[in-house]
Amino acid sequence: MLVIPNLFLSGGMPLVGDISPDSPPSYLSCLFKDSGGWIDLLDEDDAVLIRTFRGSVEEGKLREDGWLTSEFGPWSGLWHASPDGWSHMPGHGHQDCGSFELHYGDEPIFVDPGRGAYGSTGEAHYSQSAAAHNGIVIDGCEPYPANKPYYCGLFRDKFAKIAPKLEKTENSVLLTYTGYGRLRSVENVTRQWAFTDGVVEIEDQISGSNSYEFVQRLYTPLTVSQIDGSVTLAGKDGAFRLTSQTGSIETRPAKIWSAYGQSIPGTVIQITSGSSLPWTNIIKLEMT
Repeated sequence: MLVIPNLFLSGGMPLVGDISPDSPPSYLSCLFKDSGGWIDLLDEDDAVLIRTFRGSVEEGKLREDGWLTSEFGPWSGLWHASPDGWSHMPGHGHQDCGSFELHYGDEPIFVDPGRGAYGSTGEAHYSQSAAAHNGIVIDGCEPYPANKPYYCGLFRDKFAKIAPKLEKTENSVLLTYTGYGRLRSVENVTRQWAFTDGVVEIEDQISGSNSYEFVQRLYTPLTVSQIDGSVTLAGKDGAFRLTSQTGSIETRPAKIWSAYGQSIPGTVIQITSGSSLPWTNIIKLEMT
């Protein structure tokens, strides 16, 4: 209860990971607004207490757990990097290191598509994978191995000796992680989101040697059209143009989960590149 309001963005509550059937998103709206949701079931004295404690957790505590929210002019974003690199255990094992959610004003632009149902096969399993998040996939591998509750700390440290580093500056966010270091001759992955009023640039750098395939994905609820190597996203107050410095761009229909078992239509923008390391690419999103 103390944490959730600090994770809201200007366009609403990000639905990151699994959506519980016992607690639909609409039920939690009161943690951001002064009414609605389950707070309407309380008497006024109890409701006042809830509002008093709501969102009182310190930012430093959120950062210790790997969460970062920030606003840069009209942009607002949410980032998470597990302090151990590995997906949290106990948990549902979403491979979301390097992923993010981004809003412009009160409109979500790139979102975590979530997961519509529990399960370990088919669509439910896919929704846990890195391919179902706004991150980078190298040669079809996840950013960290699948975590298990019976792994000991020494074993985990073999694949995550250096903790992910998530930093914020005046106009950017920087993430560095080493989970792909288990692949031959791959070293660090660095993602930087640099913001100005109408533009965000996502610069990805991967250090090392040898040749690999890189796939960057972005999930959006906006209507998308692709023309001449660029993608246009139609927002309610204007359009955004997305370009990539390298690679081929394709778009595919995707599901974005709005509640347990309920989805809205969306699109995944996929940028595929093949190159030897070191490798750099810049994705640019700008208002038109």
